[in-house]
Amino acid sequence: MRKVWKTIGTVLALLLCAVFAFALVCNLTIIIKGTLHPDTPPTVFGVAPMVVLSGSMSGTAQDHIEVGDLIFDTKADVNTLKETNY
Repeated sequence: MRKVWKTIGTVLALLLCAVFAFALVCNLTIIIKGTLHPDTPPTVFGVAPMVVLSGSMSGTAQDHIEVGDLIFDTKADVNTLKETNY
């Protein structure tokens, strides 16, 4: 029984290391891309994390965006965009 728990612990430790390694690679990618190209937001797998700096998107709706919120941006396919009136 002890060997089973040791194996489970080893597997969990390896999974945790894999998750942390992935997070480290993503962070290093953002840091390096941001340093090399400071004029454009760095992306990882086509997603750019950004922090809201102004209150222009604030509102009273439940899902409004506030200053300091972290948002994730991707490029939209212009062929799928539709004009709507809200």
